[in-house]
Amino acid sequence: TKSSDSNAKKVYGAVVTGLITHSYTNLSDDYQFDGWIKGNGNTLTSTNTTYSYNITEATTVYACFTRKYAITFGVNGHGSISSKVGSETISSGAKVLGGSRIILTATPEENYHIEGWYKDEACTQSLNNGTNTSYTISSLEENTTVYVKFAENTYTVTITNDGNGTTTPSGNQTVGQVTGIEINVTPNDNYGFVNWDITEGTGSFASDKTDAENKVYPTSNATIQAHFHSTLTYALTVIAGEHIASVKGSTDPITLGESYNISAIPVTGYTFKSWSALPAENASFGNASEA
Repeated sequence: TKSSDSNAKKVYGAVVTGLITHSYTNLSDDYQFDGWIKGNGNTLTSTNTTYSYNITEATTVYACFTRKYAITFGVNGHGSISSKVGSETISSGAKVLGGSRIILTATPEENYHIEGWYKDEACTQSLNNGTNTSYTISSLEENTTVYVKFAENTYTVTITNDGNGTTTPSGNQTVGQVTGIEINVTPNDNYGFVNWDITEGTGSFASDKTDAENKVYPTSNATIQAHFHSTLTYALTVIAGEHIASVKGSTDPITLGESYNISAIPVTGYTFKSWSALPAENASFGNASEA
């Protein structure tokens, strides 16, 4: 169609008989030359850069242009963006014919997702496109900027313990899949740290699970538990009862909750009956009826 802005050249013929030729000079790269219109219609008479015709009367000739607009696009965060006009891939800053349909596609890096689409590089003016992987400009009518923002995947990590110490931090924490969270423990008196354990969900630790000062990287909502053990030790005295020739037991200090082997040999003519703990002693047997 005929352009109505100042970049449309209106060329006037003269009342002469003979051949007249018009040519155009593109005023800027913001415009594309489309062709020539002779008279007051809207149909291009020629698309050549020069236009010649025989003039027999006063004639109006238009050089017609289509406006181009710049499309600028980029990313905020970990990912990439591409843009196409039809089947043609274009770069950020390209000038595209007005009215063109442009499709922009975003691809987040692993462990990241699309947070949203924006009109500005700082990602403060939303385009209200949600977390869709693509954004479409149905008809480009002005210089346009599009940015996509990526965010790290996050999960809820619940940090607990078995009751014999404390953790730092504790309770529910929002944790990035890439950033992770630092964790540490403080055992109660007479207890030592054993290990960390992921009791629900999935994730990984920065170092061995037996390292009290550690870091965890979740890959889903997860529960992390710290385990402790008693550091108190006790003496175990094994006494031979009636008709027992000899007994064997540990002479080393015994840690609370750990197991030790003991044995008894009865006097000839007798068989072993059972083990028992003295009154007020706290002990249990795997099988009290076995020597």
